Amino acid sequence: MILGKNPAPAPVPSPAQLRLTGEDLVLREWTENDFPAMTELFDDPEIAHWTPPAFPFDETAAGAYLAAARQARAEGLRIQLAITADGQLPLGEVLVIRHNANDRTARLGYSVGAAHRGRRVGARAAGYHLTYEPAIAAIDKGRSLALRTRAHDSP
Repeated sequence: MILGKNPAPAPVPSPAQLRLTGEDLVLREWTENDFPAMTELFDDPEIAHWTPPAFPFDETAAGAYLAAARQARAEGLRIQLAITADGQLPLGEVLVIRHNANDRTARLGYSVGAAHRGRRVGARAAGYHLTYEPAIAAIDKGRSLALRTRAHDSP
């Protein structure tokens, strides 16, 4: 995704508990209570093929993943949110990532657990995430949006 030509990108804000509701989804912060669900979602060869989390992914990996996500958020580099239908059970994750604080581009991505694929959960979450002003403020405004997708053989 490429957006804008502002002099400097704004940092990603760090509210205590970010929660976005729209598109029949609730996007919320990951917590330690999510470790079992994270293990189920991310310990998947399909997700391991496309994303950087450890594989196999266990509760120790979940702890490290959450700590890294919180650190990157504090540094203004990343917003990672659990995708849920009701604010409870995670169905996947949606995120916006910059490589460094001066990066004028960002990547928008999502991962959806195998049991939840085929319902446009990731696409709806990604689209809604783009309406969250601080996610967009974290990258430059004013440029056209370019979204690159990868085709998958499975749903």
